[in-house]
Amino acid sequence: MRKATKIMLIAGLLAAVAIGCIFVLFSPERLTPENPKGKTIYYTVVDDDKAQSGENNRYTYTLECVDGKGKKKTVTFSAGKRLKDGAYLMLYEAPLRGVTFWQEVQHSDLPDKVKAAYPAAG
Repeated sequence: MRKATKIMLIAGLLAAVAIGCIFVLFSPERLTPENPKGKTIYYTVVDDDKAQSGENNRYTYTLECVDGKGKKKTVTFSAGKRLKDGAYLMLYEAPLRGVTFWQEVQHSDLPDKVKAAYPAAG
């Protein structure tokens, strides 16, 4: 009976840890698409030539992006409309879910290391 008690105790502790991890990793505010908490923020410039029309009138973009530290990454996301060529975007990318939110930003709003990667047009 002592061995069975230890097994039950360990199983209970593992279940408690698993439930705790689920609450931390998948808390409601982290699941909200426009909330940056728990997401990596990337910046990019729209290249209209890279837009691919897909199903449900959505456009898929695969673009080179830069985070606030200057680290580059290729990111794929979709939009319900064709985006303005040359527009600067801020993207929120969540682990496993990909890009959950994007919005157009001005060049002056970009972090300095991102500005270095994307000099102002004109």
